[in-house]
Amino acid sequence: MTLRKGSGTRHVAGRRRGGASLDAVPASKRASLKSVWKWFAGVAAAALATVLVGWLGDAPGMVKDLLDGPTAPVKPILLSIKREAYGCGTRYVIPKPVGEIGVPPSRDSPTLSEEWAAWGPRLGGADAFRTQVTVVIKSRTPQPVIVTSLEPVVTSRKPPMRGTLVTNQCGGAVEARYALADLDQNPPKIVAGSEKPAIVGGNEWRASPLRFPYKVTDTETETLLLVGQTENCECMWEAKLSWSSGEASGTETIDFGGKPFHTSAISAAAAATYEGGRWVQLP
Repeated sequence: MTLRKGSGTRHVAGRRRGGASLDAVPASKRASLKSVWKWFAGVAAAALATVLVGWLGDAPGMVKDLLDGPTAPVKPILLSIKREAYGCGTRYVIPKPVGEIGVPPSRDSPTLSEEWAAWGPRLGGADAFRTQVTVVIKSRTPQPVIVTSLEPVVTSRKPPMRGTLVTNQCGGAVEARYALADLDQNPPKIVAGSEKPAIVGGNEWRASPLRFPYKVTDTETETLLLVGQTENCECMWEAKLSWSSGEASGTETIDFGGKPFHTSAISAAAAATYEGGRWVQLP
């Protein structure tokens, strides 16, 4: 140990005022201390990351809740809506000459109805003369829902579509409880209906008018065939169904997946059918 003379203060080499120098700590112990500190730092970082991820994961929902405000109450009424486009019997007006239409879905396909339902609209076609829509109406709970009215609404009205009237010549009539909307009236009106199942288009289908109000529950559902029909226009249309349940009431829109239904008169279209691998013009 070396003593140095200075300004009256003695200094001892290898020491600092206030404690031992880190140089005096064995290297193995210094490495152990560093490992412990690294471990604590890693644990703290992981915990902080977990908290941040959880908070940030909830942030979009929190922001959405703030923007949207209070959650709207669930409506007591439940509708199931399906546009009926049977592989046999459903006709389209396609806005093209017959030579540009291409090959329709095969009549032998096991999914003919689904393919035929998508084929016409994909070509820009409209349902010819009438559109048929099945609506299943029920309550979400045992508490009854009273259906008070059904109102068709035309959102666009033009002259009948020019082009080709295509059809699959097969199948029979449809039997159902129904409401017939005359799209040619302005505003359109329900002009016929049936409280009992009847053959749509048959001699008896106007015999028993559909009357409102009527009641549905979660077990007593109502299936309605809504028919929109025109002889004078190419019409885009939907329907408004009004209801009440206890103190709640409202109006539901019946449409084609958020779009209006598309129906055209057939007076400006030339008829054709697909036979033997080609389109054949009909008289």
